[in-house]
Amino acid sequence: MPQLSVEDKMRIVTLYEEEWSLARIAERFGKPKSTIQAIVKKWREQHTVERLRGTGLKKISTNEEDENLVQFLRDNPFETAVSAARVTQFPGCNRTAQLRVVQCSNLRNRSAASKPFLQNIHKEQRMGFALQYFPVGLNFWTRNVIFSDEKVFQSTYNGRIRVYRPPLCRYDENYTQKRNNSGRFSINVWAWISAQGPGVCWNIGGALNSNSYLEILENVLLPSARIMFGNNFIFQQDNCPVHTARRVKEWFQRNNIICLPWCSRSPDLNPIENVWGLMVKKMYSINFRPQNEIELWQKIEEIWEEITPDYTNTLVSSMPNRLQQVLDSNGAAIKY
Repeated sequence: MPQLSVEDKMRIVTLYEEEWSLARIAERFGKPKSTIQAIVKKWREQHTVERLRGTGLKKISTNEEDENLVQFLRDNPFETAVSAARVTQFPGCNRTAQLRVVQCSNLRNRSAASKPFLQNIHKEQRMGFALQYFPVGLNFWTRNVIFSDEKVFQSTYNGRIRVYRPPLCRYDENYTQKRNNSGRFSINVWAWISAQGPGVCWNIGGALNSNSYLEILENVLLPSARIMFGNNFIFQQDNCPVHTARRVKEWFQRNNIICLPWCSRSPDLNPIENVWGLMVKKMYSINFRPQNEIELWQKIEEIWEEITPDYTNTLVSSMPNRLQQVLDSNGAAIKY
């Protein structure tokens, strides 16, 4: 409940002197009758409604106890202020602990960014990829590179956990949520984009395996890509076992399609991941609750149709900057 300002308190005194009842004033300001009575009493006895210096409750915690509370959350950012208060034996209540964190630090309880866990070998691969392709320039990416990926759209939104972190550290490894996939009512989707625009969004119709992936490549990718690029395009896919199966590699060789070498656990380098993020945001910002897979797929198609060529061009054009960030972070996850 918000505190009354000095002006509000003086208005209460004025109304009381105009012979308003305490109950009527309390109803007018949405405060308990006892609060109104205390304000009037203070005016009568002290001729002021302001809090006198040195009055009020004494601070319950020392500076050292505040620092211990904050330091615990700096060292354990995924803990809560409540657990920090318990571990550090903070003398105040849970609400006081939460307020003290805000008052004594730049930590704020925010939604944690979700990034795959990267081992040293993954960071080395990302560095190698960035060193190899950063010099090629923007035209390489915008001219004829196709980015592809799969995405599971669920019927309900799982949300994210929250984390105490300083400003501008959303993608720091210490503050990102390491995600684990969990399945519910869902549809598995495959799609591709390029700088020229969105390509095709396809309902896989079940789990993806080498057979279904070959059908997608033959009957979805090739016809749609040739409309835009002819036979002159470079294809990007990640390194999941289905994509790297021997039969799939042979198919690319037979069709003379160049595949872009890709580093493992690097969704932040793939612009289509931003498209997925936008689609999820649009889908769940309207409190969408599909009753069956047909309704879910219809909504996916509807949102895909809203993706513009300008948007995908902007995403693909960010590739040089993504690679620069990988180099700057020594292969760690980047903000995309």
